Amino acid sequence: RFRGSAPRFATAAQVLLASMFILISSLRQLLSYLGLTLSLCAACSVACLFLPSVRARAPLDAFYRTRLPAAIYVVATLSTATIMTLNQPLQIVATLLTFSIGALVYVALSCRRRD
Repeated sequence: RFRGSAPRFATAAQVLLASMFILISSLRQLLSYLGLTLSLCAACSVACLFLPSVRARAPLDAFYRTRLPAAIYVVATLSTATIMTLNQPLQIVATLLTFSIGALVYVALSCRRRD
């Protein structure tokens, strides 16, 4: 009955939360929030490139060719996000709230679907 609905509901919850942030934020706060959120999403996406190499035990030279640029990107993005957070600590609260709500809705609906 709920097959495939968990990601849709989780995304809808995040859209509602982000819409609330849009309504209560100034343009500067909104751009900072969006920059941090999108940066962390991109870092998580790029970090997924490491999953096949961990599972398959790729040779070291393949790591340097394919995974080193990804590692540099992830570290640079996380460093930038840390600096952004130190300058405006409320950004990370809003970003973590957005991610948490989406994850909780996804997990709740996924567990309910299995029962």
